[in-house]
Amino acid sequence: MTNQIEERPEYSITDLTKYFLTLGTTGFGGPVALVGAVIVIAIRSIIDIPTALIAISAAGLLIYVKKVQELHIIGIAAVVGLIIKTYVLQ
Repeated sequence: MTNQIEERPEYSITDLTKYFLTLGTTGFGGPVALVGAVIVIAIRSIIDIPTALIAISAAGLLIYVKKVQELHIIGIAAVVGLIIKTYVLQ
């Protein structure tokens, strides 16, 4: 038996990281994993009634208005939050 060292291809950390991220986002989940992550984050962050009202208004905006920008969602959520704080949580 000879002591030969097998030649292995060399990969950089950058190459492995890019491959891992590509594999995670496209091959092993894609949109399903993204929806799952959104649900987990929503469950952890919606902890009271005002937050739930803001989330429902943002979801309604996304459902009924096509091609809405993130800035508009943030602005409308801020307005809904101020209305809730002013009139509901007196």
